Amino acid sequence: MPAFFCVRTPLALVDDSLPPVLVHPLRPAPGWLPRLRDGAARPSVAQLTGSSRARMLESLETPMTTTSLAAVVGLAPSTASRHAAVLREAGLVATRREGNRVLHRRTALGTALLDGGVQQVGTPGSHASATSMKMLET
Repeated sequence: MPAFFCVRTPLALVDDSLPPVLVHPLRPAPGWLPRLRDGAARPSVAQLTGSSRARMLESLETPMTTTSLAAVVGLAPSTASRHAAVLREAGLVATRREGNRVLHRRTALGTALLDGGVQQVGTPGSHASATSMKMLET
């Protein structure tokens, strides 16, 4: 069985209740994603979040409504709302309601991610560490 996440060498999956399964690497070969080298530019936020969410995050220098954000990024308001929810759940965007409007703003973590200065990922008190960001570098 070909598997994208099987890297370099095949391996056998054995479950006594099933026939043995041989899993082998699927193309592309390791190294297809550019790695960060000393002195090289950091990977773009778009590689991590996708281009639409990266544009949204970059656009949120000042708070914006969902409708304004959708117009700036060129998305339907419902799509912009879904993307904002994902960014909010990741701690990159904060949202507050003002009457019938919903305002989104970039958080300090979102700004740090855009600036390439994120040293720790996660919420205060979590066990997340720089390892998550190092995965982008290796």
